[in-house]
Amino acid sequence: MILASLALLVTAQADVKLPFVRPALATQPVSDDADDPAIWIKRSNYHQSVVYGTNKIKAPGGAIYAYNNQGKIIQVIRGLDRPNNIDVEYGLSMGNKGLMDIAVATERVAGRLRIFAINPNSGKLTDVTGNTKVQMAGIPDFGEPMGIALYRHDGRIFAFVSNKSGLADGYIEQYRLYWNSDGNKVDSQFVRRFGKFSQKKEIESMVVDDENGFLYYSDERAGIHKYDIKRPDIMPREEAFWATPFRGDTEGLAIWKKPDGTGYLVATDQIPNATEFTFYKREGNNARVAVIRTPADETDGIEVSSYPISPTLWCGVLVAMDSKRKRFVYFNWAEFETTLFKGKQ
Repeated sequence: MILASLALLVTAQADVKLPFVRPALATQPVSDDADDPAIWIKRSNYHQSVVYGTNKIKAPGGAIYAYNNQGKIIQVIRGLDRPNNIDVEYGLSMGNKGLMDIAVATERVAGRLRIFAINPNSGKLTDVTGNTKVQMAGIPDFGEPMGIALYRHDGRIFAFVSNKSGLADGYIEQYRLYWNSDGNKVDSQFVRRFGKFSQKKEIESMVVDDENGFLYYSDERAGIHKYDIKRPDIMPREEAFWATPFRGDTEGLAIWKKPDGTGYLVATDQIPNATEFTFYKREGNNARVAVIRTPADETDGIEVSSYPISPTLWCGVLVAMDSKRKRFVYFNWAEFETTLFKGKQ
């Protein structure tokens, strides 16, 4: 009966005429398989911010592409062995050398994290990967890191990592990232393992709400998990889980932040030719606000930012993977806001 009801709900959602938003622009394509984006905000000049995206294939073609606010390629770092997801964090301490912004990608075949220093002027990347093997590297599926979400807490930076396969209870691995002054590299230290998993498919997309101390991750054929991660010395507690009546996989997650602590959690319903984004409130019980359809194809990874990264994207941006065309698309957040403020469903 429950399954039948869910099927009716999904069918009904598919028949509803949803608001439709088109992208403002598209990036130049990657060579093979665009997968996941991240955004670095240049605080001294928002218009010089950079979008990074992964090309998810084996070496030597595996790569990270860096794009400007017009979607033009400004750098390509090749030779990664099936880079999957990527995330950005600010202010990793290098001791007496100051602070460094970093981009971190999962490298599935190599079973490790790839860490890059972000040039504070150009936004271009330099590899500073040290000893970053994941705990179960070398074990098929279990040692193939896919998802990555970074978290800054009390001056320390942590990485939450999900592998291709994992345990029903203990799927998410947490690592502390730290500067190794001996080799001028960034190493990782295993902290703990936690997180429930339905075992229906896999866990890939994750996002951290830094200010509120929550980790959200997509259990692809089941729904979204929310964990309280405020205390690294205390095992995270599951705050909530909600089933997503999506037609495709529950995929990309991102958080739109407002100055007052409110905002939206955005989740991807991975549908061919017309991906849909579901918007939940960032605060409280994460009530659903709206569903908006877009022409992006089978979107996996997404990222959002409230910073005005260009005159066109003056209200901020949502960046989404566009699978069929091997690229990423930039949506003007103002287009979503119009619908969200009107409360359309």
